[in-house]
Amino acid sequence: MLAGASIAVNAAVTTRKAVGFLKEVACIEDEGYFLWKLVDSVSAPLEAASRLSTRYEACQVLEPAIELGRFAVRQVELVLERDDDEQQLGRPEDKAGWKAWLMSKTDGLTRKQRILDLQPKLSIALHALHAGLTTVMVQSPLLRPTSPFRYLEAAAEDAYRLLQEMEFGRLPEGRAVASGRLHAGSQLSGWQELGCCEVRVTSAPLALQLRPAQDDSKDWDMVTLPLSRDTFSLQRKLKFQVKAMDCLPQDNKVLTYLMSAQTRRDYLLEFQSVGRLAAETFEALLVMASRTDAGEYLLADSVDLDNLQQTMETLGFVFAPSEQDSL
Repeated sequence: MLAGASIAVNAAVTTRKAVGFLKEVACIEDEGYFLWKLVDSVSAPLEAASRLSTRYEACQVLEPAIELGRFAVRQVELVLERDDDEQQLGRPEDKAGWKAWLMSKTDGLTRKQRILDLQPKLSIALHALHAGLTTVMVQSPLLRPTSPFRYLEAAAEDAYRLLQEMEFGRLPEGRAVASGRLHAGSQLSGWQELGCCEVRVTSAPLALQLRPAQDDSKDWDMVTLPLSRDTFSLQRKLKFQVKAMDCLPQDNKVLTYLMSAQTRRDYLLEFQSVGRLAAETFEALLVMASRTDAGEYLLADSVDLDNLQQTMETLGFVFAPSEQDSL
């Protein structure tokens, strides 16, 4: 099953597995061929939308379509799950076996019926992804996942309001703020991939928790980084800019965040947005949280929103000129 709805990288892996398996079914029945091509058609828009949704100007528009696409792919996985007979005997190896596989029933419905039911749902998900991507293209025609970051007051205000909610005790369990692949190590000694993680900010005291994703197969323990003013640091980098990191050509421009809290190891997150919280909000949130010294001081006394851009630039964040500045 998909390792958490928020983990886009696993959605892509799941889609590829479904496509590979459906190729076998497609040799037997038209329905299998149609579902195979639909899942294959969803794959590229889903990955493109997931990458683009890391940015604030796209996140709000694309998040519903991305979640709909992932939900549809998960439903395909449920249809393709092995039943008890397959666990013991394996997948069918001939045409008669595949036909029997298609006619096997779960909850009164054959797999063939369930496949037919999935086709319009996948088509709707594909349409939603195309509509979302088209809307972003119209509203922000120059936006790309790798576009230079601009300081966005709206993103900073969103982060400020979220920290206020924590300060007022309205989010006692904290809030998920990101997800993605997590690496541990340093730019001197090299990096080890831990697995897929969920990133949460907890309150009282403010801290960053790096938790294994719900169904992540790799064995690693949760990491807690106190958001202290003097020890926590955050750097925005493209993956190819991270020293001692092995990087495939297609991953060179993946957005990453290097996190350090003066612990034995640093941590590197391949950023994916969660719940309409984009990268611009994520980095503003962590900078503001650390200015409160893990919640030791009130947000209003620690952060001046009017000067936050200057504060972040002092900490090493680079911003392109705003559209107003370029006029």
